[in-house]
Amino acid sequence: MNLFGIDEYQKEKHSVELLHEICRKQLNNVFSFVSDSFVLKNQKNSISYHFLLASNNATAVKIANDIIKPYKL
Repeated sequence: MNLFGIDEYQKEKHSVELLHEICRKQLNNVFSFVSDSFVLKNQKNSISYHFLLASNNATAVKIANDIIKPYKL
């Protein structure tokens, strides 16, 4: 426990998804277009990466979305 009575090792539920949303919002602040995310998982079915394409070119993001569309859950 720290001074505020919070367990420092307490894991936030859905922390990976929360981090993904924060990164996506920040990318939207810099780039005009951000693709849908493609989740890459490891052998233990844990999320390793979120693939996103950020660009100022709408066609590039459309192509990225078309590529990952068949693989989305």
